[in-house]
Amino acid sequence: MPKIKDRIFNTFNDGTLDICEVEGRNIIKTTFADIRFGNRTVGISRFWNAKINSSTVDKTVAIPFDIKLTTLDMILIDGKQYKVLQVQEKFDAKPPENLVSLEENKVTFVDKRQK
Repeated sequence: MPKIKDRIFNTFNDGTLDICEVEGRNIIKTTFADIRFGNRTVGISRFWNAKINSSTVDKTVAIPFDIKLTTLDMILIDGKQYKVLQVQEKFDAKPPENLVSLEENKVTFVDKRQK
């Protein structure tokens, strides 16, 4: 019989991301920097529901629950820009997490943050 994964504690050890505020097609401010995330599988339902709505879920990540973001924010991961399609609060996970569906930007926004 296959061994069931231990789902008692989720980790956020797949990398870091930045959450940025945008205005027009410009990145104007970093809201949260170096947030740890965990990659999650893009489920078949999530994938096809996005297709029906004329969008694409390119990546799904989990971030700690205390980090607040909206669909108006932009996520930067390894130099790639993603727009937030959906934020789902998962209270049944340990620790609680936000499951974020991301779509890679087709148009690169101009980074106007102060360096």
